[in-house]
Amino acid sequence: MLAVALGVVVTGCAQVVPGRASVAGHQATADVAAPTRASGALPLSADEAAATATAALQEIWRSEFLAAFAREWTDVAVFAPVDTADSGAPAPPCVARAADLSDQAFYCPAKDAVVWDADGLLP
Repeated sequence: MLAVALGVVVTGCAQVVPGRASVAGHQATADVAAPTRASGALPLSADEAAATATAALQEIWRSEFLAAFAREWTDVAVFAPVDTADSGAPAPPCVARAADLSDQAFYCPAKDAVVWDADGLLP
C-alpha cells in the first residue's frame, strides 16, 4: 500500500520533457571542472562553493538550454542561502518562514529565485 501511495505521489509530481537524453558533447570548462580560489587554496568555504556551483550551473544552462528546449536561457535572478537555524531569519520567497526550508533547496518561479538551507546543505 505504501509503495502504491508513493508511486502516485512521485508520478503526480513528474513532468514529461520532450526530447532524448544524451551525454553532453563538450568538455567542462576550467571553472566547472576544478573550482579554486584565486590563491589556489582549497577547500572552498560554503559561500565560495555555493557561488562557484551557481555560476557553473548558469554557464551550463547558457550553453545547453537552446539545444534542449529551442529557446535562449535567461539567468536565474537570485541565488540565496537561508539561515534556517535562526528563528528570526526572514522568510525566503515562496515559504512562510526560514525553518520551512530546513534541509531543502528549491526554485521559486514567482521571484525567479533559487534558495537553499545554508546550514543543512552546505555545512
